[in-house]
Amino acid sequence: MLYKIKEAPVIIIEIRNLTFGYKKGKPIYNNLSLTLGKYPCEGLVGPNGAGKSTLVKLLLGLKKPWSGEIIIPKDTVMGFLPEIPTLPEELSVSEFLIDMAVSGGLPLTEAYKTTDLLLINLKLDAYRDSKIKTLSKGTLQRVVFAQAIIHGPSYVILDEPTSGLDPLSRKHMLSLISTISNLGIKVLMSTHILTDIKQVCQRVISIDNGQVISDIEINNLIKHDTYIVETSSPDILLKHLPGKKLSDVSAIINTDNPDNILRILADYQLPVWKLEPLEEDIYEVVTHE
Repeated sequence: MLYKIKEAPVIIIEIRNLTFGYKKGKPIYNNLSLTLGKYPCEGLVGPNGAGKSTLVKLLLGLKKPWSGEIIIPKDTVMGFLPEIPTLPEELSVSEFLIDMAVSGGLPLTEAYKTTDLLLINLKLDAYRDSKIKTLSKGTLQRVVFAQAIIHGPSYVILDEPTSGLDPLSRKHMLSLISTISNLGIKVLMSTHILTDIKQVCQRVISIDNGQVISDIEINNLIKHDTYIVETSSPDILLKHLPGKKLSDVSAIINTDNPDNILRILADYQLPVWKLEPLEEDIYEVVTHE
């Protein structure tokens, strides 16, 4: 199991009437209000220039609002994985992580123990003595992930955590994100990869031009009255229930009770190869396209 982060308090972050910009008279955010931390993992999406990175900087205190406020609980410990990390390339992986643990407030003995645990659980032990400059993109990203959690944060912001990763590294990173959110650490993941959000998040917030254009629970993407069915003869189903044939072996069926589908298939002794609620396209939902 991944290193158990110290028990996290309930973290709810309130953004109230926030206005901010880089040029006078041209705000990126104008009177933005948003609550974060309702779910274990929340996704933040939007096109380039939408204001995602700016919001991250505001949450981390790297930028100050022109007006409005960001209310973060007093005992919140933040962790951060930057999109483009700047790391000391001549340090070894273990040296870097120990330094980050100590700078994050851990005693030296605990910093060594925590580093060892993370190296093992993040499959970095083989790179313990490797210099950072020699690491591949996927390995480097795991190191950056380790530094984001090594000090025991209660809220972690991940900025494009899977960008540029190969499929295996991406799968591993998403698994790590799920693990820490299941351990009680709140996660805000800023990304342009909607399928990643669908895999690990419970909520997706879409922003554009400094405004929230959609804010939905991932579970609400599932249409509980529409099912995709694969069987040997979907035409028989469609004689009894409304829907649409997709192929010789599949159909979309509309019913408020999936037992209706199973009953018809059983009556005609038809096999059930697939019976799942139909999910809306997350891209269409968050972009309204």
